[in-house]
Amino acid sequence: MEQLLYIATEGGHIEIYQEDDKYVYHSDERMMRELLDEEDCEGMEFEHTEMFDTLDAAVARVNPRLFKYGHIRVCKLWYDYAYLWRENVHLESKPQRFQYKEYETWITPALRDERYTGRVYEVGQLEPLSGWCFADNTVEKAYQTFIEVVEKILYVKHDNEQQAKWVATTDGLSVACVMNILPDIFLQRIKDKTIDLSLLTKVKGDIYEVPLYYVTKAWDTILKGPIGFYAFMVGPEEEEWSDEEYAKELADFLVDEDGYVKRSRPQAIADNDRMKEIWKEYFDIDIDKLDVDFTKFDAHLPPNVSEEEYDWYFRDIPHGLYEWLLLFISNPEENEINWNAVSALMELTAQIITIERTEDYDNTENV
Repeated sequence: MEQLLYIATEGGHIEIYQEDDKYVYHSDERMMRELLDEEDCEGMEFEHTEMFDTLDAAVARVNPRLFKYGHIRVCKLWYDYAYLWRENVHLESKPQRFQYKEYETWITPALRDERYTGRVYEVGQLEPLSGWCFADNTVEKAYQTFIEVVEKILYVKHDNEQQAKWVATTDGLSVACVMNILPDIFLQRIKDKTIDLSLLTKVKGDIYEVPLYYVTKAWDTILKGPIGFYAFMVGPEEEEWSDEEYAKELADFLVDEDGYVKRSRPQAIADNDRMKEIWKEYFDIDIDKLDVDFTKFDAHLPPNVSEEEYDWYFRDIPHGLYEWLLLFISNPEENEINWNAVSALMELTAQIITIERTEDYDNTENV
């Protein structure tokens, strides 16, 4: 039995403890009998026990006032329930509050190691933001990590706002067809005359606004050459394996644990070749003869940015370009498209050409 919470009250205490896979709420206020007349005690329950399947349910059973005014003797809920106890008037060692921009945190020592942890709150809110937390070895480092987390929150918030604006003003379905390499759907939009022809001039979005057919050229450049370490995201290469090994590796890649069937890299190449035929037939644009200097799309490449900023932009999990752009290859969805996808693909192509495929960058084993 592990005691998770103990709060002393005027008439006794309440506690929560774990017993096997259950969470037990126990209230013992028998001391109140000494303060009340016998007739006042009639019918009153001074000790009470309830069992719950979840810790959340057990915590919800506690009177919220106790978290602020009760004497907390044991609390192993520092991290997940910080919003309940952070303003307790009796705590001798208060959690340290920090604010950065419109967000705040209470940094507390972790339970099972020597790190310091915290969750992120909008200033003045009791509930933490879902999915945003941090930990580090010292309070000072934890605060710096908190700042980094807030910057990511702001980045995601900005991204969501831009996405909403972009969807409202752009033929996103046509862009999605080309980004996700879906030639049959793209062809049907051309025949139905539902494609916005201004996309052939430029696709509005992030830093680089280029003609939509640049996307097909970029995928042609990426898929038909070495990609580097992240080649595993688009499947095994046939020439690296024996026929039997390749068949097994490909089968393992193409069907995930949930049974979802993905597109192989060779199939993506074939689909993109079909896109090239469509561009030629309907718009007289020969992708093979198109001369595009992708190296000029280098806003987030050294020396324009630091090595740290470069790594974050391209390789950060889960926001780096590699983490989501290459998903268009193995997981094409006709309605899935990001407002900055075209610009990002231009930058990814530049990164692969100038770094992954240079002689001084050792990626020869990962093509």
